[in-house]
Amino acid sequence: MNKQGQDQLNTSFSTATNCGLTPATPTLLREVLFNPLNRSISCYCSDASVKVCRIDRMESLASARALWSDLQDLKDMPVQFYTAGGNNPDKWFCEVKESSDAYLRGQALFSAWFGVDHTWEQNSVCFDKLLELTDELYNEDRHPEGLKNLELAKHVLKEMKDKRAERNKAEEF
Repeated sequence: MNKQGQDQLNTSFSTATNCGLTPATPTLLREVLFNPLNRSISCYCSDASVKVCRIDRMESLASARALWSDLQDLKDMPVQFYTAGGNNPDKWFCEVKESSDAYLRGQALFSAWFGVDHTWEQNSVCFDKLLELTDELYNEDRHPEGLKNLELAKHVLKEMKDKRAERNKAEEF
């Protein structure tokens, strides 16, 4: 802190190399903590990694606050961390975005679905998203060993949705 008691940040921010941002492997963001002693944000991920951002290395306090806010919105979501300056993306980050990785989105939906009791409407939304994801994963052919499981999940989810639709029709009459 400076003499006026305001936060002081690195105002001469630049990457050590001109290599741009380096992406880390997509993962699920589980927990976000701020350590005031070393002025860092630590992100705990589903792959057992901990990614750290030193806020004194950020361009401004506003960009550090925006990053913190983004991280709060991305908890339990599939994310992609990025690092600058040739730093190791498995340890450090300076930016984060929601990942479009279908497999991780599926994991996030399953954990959200099994984590808490939901209304049928919430489950129905989950079912729709899971059906969509199983189709995506099946078409990606990324996990050939899991194709039978994906087909079974797709079938079960569709059956549950169809049964609910039949029940709703019966209740209308």
